[in-house]
Amino acid sequence: MLRREELLVSLVLIIIFSILGYLVNQYLGFGEHPILANVVFATIIINLYRPLRSRGRKLVLRLIASTYYERNENFRTILDDLEKVETYRDMLDMVPDTLNHLFESDIVALFVRRKGVFRVESSIAPKPIFLDGITLDSEHEILKKLVDTNHHLVNVKYSVNDLHTEPLDVPAMDYRSFKLFQWAIPLKTNNRLAGFILLDKMPMDMQARRSGTLYNFVVDQIAVLLEKRKLYHRIQLEARKQEALTLIANKMAATRNTTRIFNLLLDEVNTIVPFDACGVFLASSEGVNIEKFLQRGYDIRRLNPLKLKIGRGIVGRCIASKKPISIPDVRREKNYLSGRTDSRSELCVPIAGGSIIYGAMNLESNRVAAFSEDDLDFLQTIATQAGVLMERYKIDKHVNIQSGLSEDMAKAESIQKSLLPNQIPTHEEVSFDLRYIPCRQISGDFYDLSNKPEDVFNIGIGDVVGKGISGALIMSNFYAAYLNETQKNLPLATTMSNLNKYLTNETELDEQITFFLSKMDVDEGVVRYVNAGHPAPLIFHEDGSIDRLESGGPLLGFDPEFTYEMGEVPLRNGDLLLMYTDGVTEIVGSAGQLLDESGLIGAVQNHLDQNVSLIASLLLDKIEKFNRKSSFEDDVTFIVGRYSGIPTEVADGTS
Repeated sequence: MLRREELLVSLVLIIIFSILGYLVNQYLGFGEHPILANVVFATIIINLYRPLRSRGRKLVLRLIASTYYERNENFRTILDDLEKVETYRDMLDMVPDTLNHLFESDIVALFVRRKGVFRVESSIAPKPIFLDGITLDSEHEILKKLVDTNHHLVNVKYSVNDLHTEPLDVPAMDYRSFKLFQWAIPLKTNNRLAGFILLDKMPMDMQARRSGTLYNFVVDQIAVLLEKRKLYHRIQLEARKQEALTLIANKMAATRNTTRIFNLLLDEVNTIVPFDACGVFLASSEGVNIEKFLQRGYDIRRLNPLKLKIGRGIVGRCIASKKPISIPDVRREKNYLSGRTDSRSELCVPIAGGSIIYGAMNLESNRVAAFSEDDLDFLQTIATQAGVLMERYKIDKHVNIQSGLSEDMAKAESIQKSLLPNQIPTHEEVSFDLRYIPCRQISGDFYDLSNKPEDVFNIGIGDVVGKGISGALIMSNFYAAYLNETQKNLPLATTMSNLNKYLTNETELDEQITFFLSKMDVDEGVVRYVNAGHPAPLIFHEDGSIDRLESGGPLLGFDPEFTYEMGEVPLRNGDLLLMYTDGVTEIVGSAGQLLDESGLIGAVQNHLDQNVSLIASLLLDKIEKFNRKSSFEDDVTFIVGRYSGIPTEVADGTS
């Protein structure tokens, strides 16, 4: 409350209480008993002071500062309305609208923190001013100013161009050069900048009272409510994403109708990332034209005549570059080919299977900057599922049950190889090499060797109990389910249980699979794993000892109620990891004996001081020489890894 208002209210209360004291002393007969009179008077003051002060404050404000009084009442109304908002999106839209009305501002931009950057999530501005989608990195000077200030209203002078990381070359009379933003309202929770609001103007009385108690309280509450709604929104969104991915995986296992599954993909995307138009565009076999496979929401009269080519337009560029593209405002994009007049923003991601680009998934919205980084990540996950679908579609199309069609078998071999990782990841503290040799053109063996995030490697190896076309098709379906499960970032034991239920309950695949799944954390120096009936991988230590990675459970596909446990093995500098399928140890020698695990260990121990590439080559040479036949009777797959880092605990202990 203002000082002059405090004085006026206090003066009024003094007069009222003086009159009450006189009346108490004059008419209640306490003149001869001053102590009793003081007790009664104090009781009256205690009971009437707060309500009289509150009512007196409102009366004085109405009389001498009606604008200030109305604004304070509006502040209270704002808080009540914000408390009632149910969704994060509604709150984002409500805040600029409210401030626009309250402060009579023409330009309002609400920035919200997300993944270390601040992005305009909602705004109000007259045409042609465009604010949505503007993003500031953590080094921008306005952020440093707002982080350091203790005020709830800060005087600034910024143009739209000043907010860009790299200012644009715009004419002096362009609106982006004008200092549109004059005031900033920082939104902080626990002394951390959660967002801020930029405005073009502020009423004079507010400029003079930047530290009004009620105003400060309202700003703090807006920050808290935004953070709460954002957190709840993200929790809901993640749950819906997991439900969508699970549904997609189940449908992919239940049907082979490609068009139906793609329609399902788009349905599920729309529940997470709302769009006004979408399409699946496939690259032609000659690598020049683009086929309009599936579209929704486009103006057919505009879309059909377009001759889409790889490298031309947003979709063509996405396919050619093999990278996602997000356009906040297509009206400013020279390469945009218009398939509808109302589109404002576009998001396009490639559909890839291994090294092959099959096409792209494209979303368009009538809103400017409608798509976020989270939307891009989710659409890429869906595109991964679409890539697996296209791989399976290719296998189903080209792998004929009549195995005598050698040309189709060769195509199936190429498609299946593209399903698996085609590059070996590199790292300063760990190195890998592998060999993958199907006994026929197509294989039931599979593996995974990838690092997401950078210092954690997903290492898996498995074997379908079956060979040839049957094993290859089962492997394709199972690998799709595995990719879906890894997107959920669940514990390894839970992932393995889900895959087991998938094989036994949710598909008609009457087959079993042995599978070893692990994560190598380079920084911690540890391998966490689950072994589902697979030949135990080996860790060779420099002191000659060997660890066998056996913890887990039975092979997949027998009983959906089987449970699995995770094992953990610490790594030492120089450790060698060897994973393999049973095609390695079950090779039969010239005397009819099996190579078995002891023979494998002996072959590796003789070369422990060599690098992984040489060890892999020498091991394959040993296997080929041991084999009594000129070709392998079973698929042969093995992965060799060398850990040369220093575990975190060891490093801390020696520093």
